[in-house]
Amino acid sequence: MPSILLLTASPRPGSFSTQIAVELAERLRAANPAGALLHRDLATNPLPHIDSGFTAGDPQTGRGPERCGSRCNPPVG
Repeated sequence: MPSILLLTASPRPGSFSTQIAVELAERLRAANPAGALLHRDLATNPLPHIDSGFTAGDPQTGRGPERCGSRCNPPVG
């Protein structure tokens, strides 16, 4: 059950490279219907900066889905 992680980061709508990447991911997903497709758009939902709480590994600092909120995209399809 392979999973596909698609990372895009172009700030331009209609980016040619993003279109190609999405098409490739969709073809891979069609060839592996049991797998999951996770698309993270880093241009619209950037990851938070690494801070001292992150590097300390302290769960009280909110590392994980609670910290990134809507930036943690659920699997698609």
